[in-house]
Amino acid sequence: MYTLAGYDFDAHVHLYKWNDLNILLDVNSGAIHVLDELAFEFINSLIEYKGDFHRAMDICLTTYKQEEVEEMFKEILIAFESGALFTDPDDIIVDLSQMSVKALCLNIAHSCNMKCTYCFASQGDFGQKPALMSNEVGQQALDFLVKASGEIKNLEVDFFGGEPLLNFDVVKSIVKYGRQLEEKTNKNINFTLTTNSLLLTDEIMDFIIEEDISIVLSLDGRPETNDRNRILNNGTGTY
Repeated sequence: MYTLAGYDFDAHVHLYKWNDLNILLDVNSGAIHVLDELAFEFINSLIEYKGDFHRAMDICLTTYKQEEVEEMFKEILIAFESGALFTDPDDIIVDLSQMSVKALCLNIAHSCNMKCTYCFASQGDFGQKPALMSNEVGQQALDFLVKASGEIKNLEVDFFGGEPLLNFDVVKSIVKYGRQLEEKTNKNINFTLTTNSLLLTDEIMDFIIEEDISIVLSLDGRPETNDRNRILNNGTGTY
């Protein structure tokens, strides 16, 4: 009797119902199978009993006739042996050493002036000691981007954090350096800045407009929702 002991069904099989259809997606081959109720029950049992074909068939025999179960099992085996069901992932080797780079995300501030309850960055410091990127490191990053971009002309740089405006002087310096690189290399660097906007001033907004920097901003809806989640370091709301 066949067995799939050790097969990772969760990773490689997606079994679900859609309207009146029982659908199985074999993730690695991309094959989609529409199952009748018997086959659907069999696959469910096969998953439950960790690839034991014999036990899965016994479960089906309590409800269906033996000839029906045997016929279904033959069809399952045909799909299995043809590589359309319960397939293994390919060992894909990707050589990235020669791949050009067109974008960088600069974590320019490992610190934040907010303390959002859901923050994936541990309130901005990513679980590390709060720190700000130096101008030297930022310039080296742009040098790397230009060199690694190869023939790509249009490049992207995002200022990220934490809160990037905590390090605005370095943001300005890096943008200025980027404009110098554009003239030297005939490349275009499109800057974006991800911010909570609390530190925006007229000076900063004028600079953003002048340098055509795109802004990424997140908001949390109604005041009661916002102030429950998007809070300052002292716990007060930010709506």
